[in-house]
Amino acid sequence: MAIAEDCYITGSVSVEGDTLEFKGGAHPNGHVIAFGEDGYGNAFAFFGQVRGDGISGFWESEAGDSGTFGPSISVGDDGGGGGGCFISNLPSN
Repeated sequence: MAIAEDCYITGSVSVEGDTLEFKGGAHPNGHVIAFGEDGYGNAFAFFGQVRGDGISGFWESEAGDSGTFGPSISVGDDGGGGGGCFISNLPSN
């Protein structure tokens, strides 16, 4: 996941061998929300909170699946946000 200076989020997640793209936004208080679509056309969303050097939260899919994720997803530390976003930017891959 990458959080741009304007708090726009892009990224991908690997689920059972499939890579799913998502987009969203971050709030200056650390809340994040993003949306994507699986290979079957089902929308999914995740909601989280950045704390320290990690992010945790929960996700839901249009297909009825849901779950949580924890701070093992790390946030980069290569400079302050900008455009009202205090969350550090991640390096682009």
